[in-house]
Amino acid sequence: MIKRHLQIMALGALVLLVSLAGCASQQAVPRDPADVPGYLNAPPDLADVDPAPLLGRRILLDPGHGGFFRGAVGDDGLSEAEVNLGVALYLQGLLQWAGAEVFMTRTADVDFLSPADSTLSSDLSHRVAMADSLLPDVFLSIHHNSTAQRDPDINETQTYYPLGRDGADLDLARAVHRQLVRALEIEPAKILPGGFHVLRNAPVPAVLGEPAMISNPVIEGRLSLARSLELEASAYFLGLRDYFATGMPHWVTDLPDTLTPLNMDARWTFDPGAPQAPTLDPASLQVTVDGRPIPYVLLPDGQGFSIENPAQHRGSRLVIRGRNLAGRTAPDRVHGFDQLGLGTWSTAFFAESGPPPRRGVLTYAHSTTSLATFGPVLFSHRDRAAAGQPLPTFPGRRGWLLIEAAPADLTEHVIARRLEQGETFAVSDSRPEIYGLPPGVEWIWLDAPADIWPDSAIPGGAWRSRMVRDSGLAGFGRTDWPVATRTLDDVFWLEAAGASPLVLEPGVAAAAPESLTWIPLLPDLIGKRVALDPRGGGTDDQGLGPLGARGSELNLQVAERLAALLRGAGCEVAMLREAEIFVPDPERVRRADAHGADLYLAIGRGEPGVRHHHGSTVGTPWAASCAASLAPLVPDTVAVAAAYDYVLRHTACPAIVVDLESPANTAVESRLTDPAWQDAVARALFRGTVAMLQPDAPFLAVTDLLDILGDRAIPRDRLDLVRLDGNLSWLPPSGQVTGAPLPSWSADDPGLPVRGDHHVIELRAGPHWQLWTLDRVPGGQWHGRVLLENR
Repeated sequence: MIKRHLQIMALGALVLLVSLAGCASQQAVPRDPADVPGYLNAPPDLADVDPAPLLGRRILLDPGHGGFFRGAVGDDGLSEAEVNLGVALYLQGLLQWAGAEVFMTRTADVDFLSPADSTLSSDLSHRVAMADSLLPDVFLSIHHNSTAQRDPDINETQTYYPLGRDGADLDLARAVHRQLVRALEIEPAKILPGGFHVLRNAPVPAVLGEPAMISNPVIEGRLSLARSLELEASAYFLGLRDYFATGMPHWVTDLPDTLTPLNMDARWTFDPGAPQAPTLDPASLQVTVDGRPIPYVLLPDGQGFSIENPAQHRGSRLVIRGRNLAGRTAPDRVHGFDQLGLGTWSTAFFAESGPPPRRGVLTYAHSTTSLATFGPVLFSHRDRAAAGQPLPTFPGRRGWLLIEAAPADLTEHVIARRLEQGETFAVSDSRPEIYGLPPGVEWIWLDAPADIWPDSAIPGGAWRSRMVRDSGLAGFGRTDWPVATRTLDDVFWLEAAGASPLVLEPGVAAAAPESLTWIPLLPDLIGKRVALDPRGGGTDDQGLGPLGARGSELNLQVAERLAALLRGAGCEVAMLREAEIFVPDPERVRRADAHGADLYLAIGRGEPGVRHHHGSTVGTPWAASCAASLAPLVPDTVAVAAAYDYVLRHTACPAIVVDLESPANTAVESRLTDPAWQDAVARALFRGTVAMLQPDAPFLAVTDLLDILGDRAIPRDRLDLVRLDGNLSWLPPSGQVTGAPLPSWSADDPGLPVRGDHHVIELRAGPHWQLWTLDRVPGGQWHGRVLLENR
C-alpha cells in the first residue's frame, strides 16, 4: 500500500518538475564536489515504521510560493515553488498511508491572488485562513532557502517556529529538525524563532522548514531528482510521527473562553492526547492571571485542577501552561474574564491592580464553612477558625488568614486605610445560593502582611487542596463532597511549598486538632531567594548538537526543573532568562539584585566543572558540594575552581557557575535532551545546594524508597512519576537514551531528601496512582502504608 501511494505521488512530482523546469532540468549538472553534503542518502524503507501515532491526525501542508511567486530560483532555473510542491506531494502520500487526514494549501502551481488584491500579503493570508477554518493539529510550511548574495558555497538547514511561542511549536520544530538533520546531513543546522506571516498567524502549532539552499548549485542539482524529494518528505514524515508519538496533550474544559460569575467552580483537565501517552508533569503546571500565579486546587490524580470564584479576576487574562512527562508541551489555554462580571454581586470594596493599593476584593459570604481556594483554612470554623486558630503556617512575608466579618475595629474606614497601605482583601460572595450554601456566620478572607499576623504567611502563597468532588477515590472517605462544604469529618489532604503535606483520615483532625501542625521539609531553605541563570540565549547557543539541540536550551530546561525543586522546598526563585533570548550579564545581575537573591546559580555548557569567586566563604563549599553531587552523572572529572566571571564578581550574593556537558555527538545529545536525565542533573544540583544550606538532611535513592513500600506499590518498571511530599518530583528512565544508561535505578541516583520521620509519596503510572505515607518507627526502620489508590 505504501509503495502505491509513493508511486502515485512520485509520478505527480516528476511531471511537475519536468513541466515547470523545462529545458533547464535537462541541462547537465556539474559534478558534485565530494565535500558538499546533503541529499546523498537513499530514501529510507518505512515499512517497519509504526504509523500508529499519525492515525487520525489532522495535518495541513503548505507548499510555499507557487503561481506568480516563484520563491528562490537556482542558477539552472529550478524554482523553489516547484520543489516545495514536489516534497509536499510525496509527504501527502506518506501521511495518508499512515492514516492521517491531510490538507494542502495547494496541489498545483497556483497562487491565491485576485483582481482585488494581488499582493504577497493576500496570498499568505489565504494560507492562514485555511488553518483558521480547518484547525488542524499542526501546520507545516515547506520551503527551501537562498542567500541574499546567492553564494554558491553556502548551505544550511533551518527550521523555524513562531517567535515567542516556545511551547508546542518549539516541540514540533525539534522533532522535525532532528529528522531533517539525520536524513540530509547538512551542516550547519539550526532551529530558529521566526516572524514569518504564516507562523505568527497560525492558530495551531506551526513550523516552517528551510532544509537546504537552492542557491547552492550542487544542491539545486540534487533537488531536481525525485529521490531527493522523497528523502526530504520521509524526514518530515518521521519528524511528525515523533512529535505525535509522545502525545498531543491539551487542556480540556467545558468553560467558555470568557468566564463570568456563573463559572463558580472552574475545572480543567490535562488530556494526554492518546490512551498510552505520557501524563501531566505536575511540576510544570502554571496557572497565572495577568502573569501572576494564582491558587488552584489540584485533582487527586494530578491530571487537572480547579479554581473557585474566577470572577474575582474581572477584566484579566487567565493562562494555563503545562507539559507531559516526556517534555511535550500542551498549547496554552487562555481565558478572559468578563469586565462586568461583578455587576450583580454585593461588593463592599474593590481595589484595582497596580502599586498600592494592590488588587483585591472585599465581599461577604454567608456560610457555615470556609471556602477552599482563597486561604489555608479548609475546615469548619466551629472547630478552629472561631477560636482564632488559622491553619498552621510557617514564617514568610504574606499569607491568607480567615477572620470574623465584624470585629470591632474592622470598620469601612479601617478597611480603606489598610488598602491604601497595600493590604488586600479576598473574596467570597453575598449570594449563598450561587454556592448552594446555607446562611450562617459572615467571614472575610484577609491577605495581610506578616507584621500584622506574623504566623499567617506561607511561602508560595497558600495551601493547595487535593480533594475535590467526583474524584472517584478508592480507599477511605466520601467521594462526593463539595469543596466549599468540606469539614473535619472528611478526608483532609493539603499541600504547600516547603511543608510536609497534611493528609489526615476522617475524624482525625476533629479528634486531634494538634495534628494540624506544619512540618517544614527543609527549614533552612524556606524563604531563601535564589536566582537561576541559564547561560546563553539568542545567538549564544552554548554549543550546538549535531541534531540541532542548543546548549542554551538545555541549560534552560535543567534550570526549570531545578526551579521546581527549589520552590517545592519553600525557596523563592527568579529565572533570569525564560526563553531563547539574549540577556546581557549586567542585566542578569540587575535582575538577581532586584529579586534580593541570597544565592546565584548559573548553568552553562563546556568542560564539566563548578566555578566560584575566589575566597567566597559560601560559594566555595557550595561549589564543592554541587560538584560532588554531579560527579556520578558526568563521565569526566567535575573540576572545582576559583574564577572571575562577570556574574561571580558583580552579584551581591554568593554565586557559582556550573558547566555541564556539551552536546558533542548524537549519543551525548540524545542523553542530554532526555527529560529523565535533565531531572537527574537538576536533582544533583538541588542536592548540592541542600547539602550546603541544610547539611543534616539525608537523601535516599528512589529505589530505596520503593523498596520500603514493598509489593503493594506500583511496579517500578511501570512508573511514570514519583512525587515526594507533594513538592519534589523524580522521573524514571524514559527509554529514549542511547549510550550509557541513566543512573536512576542505581546508587548513583541523586535521590530525594527525607529529613524527619513522616513523608508522603505519590506514585503514578498512566491513570493508575497511589498515595502512601512513610513513617520512621522506633528503631529507625521505615514503614509504608497506602492511603489512596485509583486504578
